[in-house]
Amino acid sequence: MATPYEPRPSEFKRWIKTHTYRICTAAFTLAFFGFAFFYHPEWISWWLRLITHGIEQVTGMLPYPYGDQAEVALKGFGGSFWLQITVAIVALRAFLSSLAYAWRRQRKSRRIAQPEYRRSISEIVGREEPRL
Repeated sequence: MATPYEPRPSEFKRWIKTHTYRICTAAFTLAFFGFAFFYHPEWISWWLRLITHGIEQVTGMLPYPYGDQAEVALKGFGGSFWLQITVAIVALRAFLSSLAYAWRRQRKSRRIAQPEYRRSISEIVGREEPRL
């Protein structure tokens, strides 16, 4: 949260940062899938088996007609392909977000340990405050 002395970031700047992060994580994940496809195909087959097993486990918990329908929809119509890409992107974002949270928390604890002197507006501007 911005203090009264700190300017708030503009909404457009935050929007740009958010979408840059989203695009970069998606591009990195797709590039990683491309790399794995050519150099380590066993990684992709392991990931596909993991996602397929997850689909079977989740749809197995649904009642009779809905579980089978959901499994057919996710496996048969290519849902597992898009699902594995989506899960990989979400996992990468969760990992990066946890790293960013730990980094911010570490910086905040350092800042609290070393208090800094805050100047008043009159000291920043260089004027003396009016006396009443």
